[in-house]
Amino acid sequence: MKRTMKQTDLKINRKWMMGTAVPLFLLFATLITHLNPVHARPAYAVELISFTATGIGNGVELQWETATELGASAFLLQRGLGGSTFQDLTQLVDENGQPYAGGVIEAEGSPTFGATYIARDLTAVPGQSYTYQLLEVESDNNVAVIASATVLAGATATPTQITIGGSSYRLADLTAGQRLNIYLPEDRFSLT
Repeated sequence: MKRTMKQTDLKINRKWMMGTAVPLFLLFATLITHLNPVHARPAYAVELISFTATGIGNGVELQWETATELGASAFLLQRGLGGSTFQDLTQLVDENGQPYAGGVIEAEGSPTFGATYIARDLTAVPGQSYTYQLLEVESDNNVAVIASATVLAGATATPTQITIGGSSYRLADLTAGQRLNIYLPEDRFSLT
């Protein structure tokens, strides 16, 4: 037997829905939020654009850029050999060689804009592979790893200037172990 829905059925269904289902849903949602607070807050206070680690002549340069920093108070860096146990870096310097006190890099962004940061690890051993972790310190002192990068520490090619017969040439993009042959006429030249 086929049943058709009547107007009174709709009223009963609406009453049940408004009287029972919605409060149960709200109760369930509230319990989930309180029992699992991780879902109640954003994953990170910092919206990260990039994080890079580059080997430089006397260590490793770490650079990162943020889009926004909601509730971030500082950044920390850790270093590990081959991605294993990580140690806090406390002897970092900025691009001008000025030390960061205790390795703490103060957040410079805000909830509406980010910032660009540079820190140098001058204690890295050239030729050694390191993994670096970037940590954010939130205003409530929660700390979270937000990025990592692996790099081979050590020297990078420094452009060399060659003067031949009054003309100067600059060599770049050479790596250690590459061979460069220069065939010259009997002109005099000097390397600087």
